[in-house]
Amino acid sequence: MNLAHFGTFDVQNFGDCLFPHIIEARLPNHNFFHVSPVGGSPWPDALTTMSIEELRDKSIDGVVIGGGNIISASRTSLKDYRLVSTHAYPTLWAGAAQLAIERDIPLVINAPGVMDSMHGLASEVARIIVNSSQYIAFRDQRSSALFCRDLQAKAKVIPDTVLEAARLLPKRLDLSNNVFGKSERIFVVHLKERNVIKGLDYVAKKLDFIAKKLEARPVLVAIGRCHNDEEIIYSIKSKMQSSPLILDEPNSLSEIVSSIISSVAYVGSSMHGFIIAKEISHYMKKTALSYGSHIL
Repeated sequence: MNLAHFGTFDVQNFGDCLFPHIIEARLPNHNFFHVSPVGGSPWPDALTTMSIEELRDKSIDGVVIGGGNIISASRTSLKDYRLVSTHAYPTLWAGAAQLAIERDIPLVINAPGVMDSMHGLASEVARIIVNSSQYIAFRDQRSSALFCRDLQAKAKVIPDTVLEAARLLPKRLDLSNNVFGKSERIFVVHLKERNVIKGLDYVAKKLDFIAKKLEARPVLVAIGRCHNDEEIIYSIKSKMQSSPLILDEPNSLSEIVSSIISSVAYVGSSMHGFIIAKEISHYMKKTALSYGSHIL
């Protein structure tokens, strides 16, 4: 069976690039076309994607939307999507659903997140999708409420599918490559500019404090380069006293995963970074997470 799987799998964002591996591992007897706004492969061990235009001449038997935080009717500011900014995200759900309806094939909503409320035409499209889907699930209650509104009873709320990473990813990725070596005691830090609301100096001091308490060297990792994570790494590094290492241009998904699971702690705002730290690492003694309006 040929399945078209839609998501933002074509940009350097760690969690999004895990979803194709997860679904292929869960459904090994099916063939997948992974579909993204632009297409291509952002890392050597990320699976290759195609645009929806490239998909149109393919024979497909079903459409799967998600996961990832991909449901939005708004224009995107992501630099990778600058040439398709107005329709990059709508293509991933409204375009995907239209394809399924036109071809009269099953449509599955596989636990994506919803960025913002559906209004006007987007709300009407969402209603059509809810009524047309053979299976519909979201990764949190808020997303279900935003998308389904009064049709919430039709939708399930299930965990983000990366939760299966511990069982599935070791079979898909080479996790033996620890770029920092085994002799260095490290803890991984992931920062997003929007979460650092108390200022860089404050965060730098807090990270230095954690480094001292853990007797470990910080590693600042750009988990989401498509969101310019590397820029805050450069800014915070210059203010820290604990000689942080940086992984500002990860060479692969495996490199990010290996760094997290070889560390003694994870501090960050990436939900998928936390899942990897919690679910895969058998050696991590402490796990720290700040996920929400601010970090530290």
